[in-house]
Amino acid sequence: MNKNNRLLWPDVLKTGSIFSVILIHSAAPLLERYDLSGSGYWWTGNVYNSLVRWCIPVFFMISGAFLVENAGKESLRQFFSRRFGRIFIPFIVWSGIYFLWRVYGNGERVSFYSFPVLLLKEPVYYHLWFIYILIELYLLAPLSGVYVRHADVRNLLFFLTIWFVFGSVLPMVQSCCGATTFFSAVTSESVINYIGYFIIGSTLREYSAGRKMSVLLLVLFFISFFLTAYGTYYMTVIRNGGVFSDCFYDYFSVNVLIMSVSIFILVKSCRIFNSINLSWSSRHLSTVASAVPGVYFIHALVLAILKKGLLGITMSETVFGPVIGIPLFASVIFVVSLAIVLLVRSIPVVKRIVP
Repeated sequence: MNKNNRLLWPDVLKTGSIFSVILIHSAAPLLERYDLSGSGYWWTGNVYNSLVRWCIPVFFMISGAFLVENAGKESLRQFFSRRFGRIFIPFIVWSGIYFLWRVYGNGERVSFYSFPVLLLKEPVYYHLWFIYILIELYLLAPLSGVYVRHADVRNLLFFLTIWFVFGSVLPMVQSCCGATTFFSAVTSESVINYIGYFIIGSTLREYSAGRKMSVLLLVLFFISFFLTAYGTYYMTVIRNGGVFSDCFYDYFSVNVLIMSVSIFILVKSCRIFNSINLSWSSRHLSTVASAVPGVYFIHALVLAILKKGLLGITMSETVFGPVIGIPLFASVIFVVSLAIVLLVRSIPVVKRIVP
């Protein structure tokens, strides 16, 4: 590739994924109780949420696409010093910040001495679960790299089939039906549910879909979107009497898996995103994409502050109604979070907390 060109599909997917994460968290309050939110509000939150469930799996696939191969070539010291310096320090710092927010912002009675224990037992704040899984995938990356470099296509397909059964199908059956078997020991927080995305991203890095395949993937995406939205309605309203069920929302569920792989291939198969001149727009997109980890860390705090009105203005997902309010609220959170990240990154030393 010419030095004046760059791959834009990772930047497009990263930017789209982080906005989708924020959209999910913006819409989530409307889904807690069907009878309390009302069918209109609940369905609006459900449609928005269902449409973008692919965001977290795509993050894992992007990581796999660019980390697995390098992990198999670099020494362990080189690999971990580069990656964990960028993710582990911010993770500890932001866990501390969110711990303080829980104490002083939410008024929770949590002992400061419990912070180290809490850090090991569970995420300090709801969105930080993703970082735990990412750290585990990083730890497994050197092994994954060696495997991917030496495995043939049949071996990779065998691995992904086994993962599909034990990391996607069985956990979904267990979650939706309550049916357990001896093979159903994997929990929803297990790295096993996500390691397949890591390998898929690496495997599909050089794959580009043709026109017919792209049409098929687009159809599969919307079918899976429909199944996610209707399946959530069925499990919540018909099966659970209005109490929210997230089994079709699980990031490792079959329907979300199909959506995620489809959008990943569709975006990276677009010619314009594979080799494009470094125009003004692409350079700015690259800047935004580079700030995505920092935006992920900070956006939940910005969301909470805006809802509490601590910046002098109170906003929520229902402003102007949920159809407009959810994407508007998500957009404001995204812009404010991005601005803060870019500002912090200009400050020496402190910039290390926003990778």
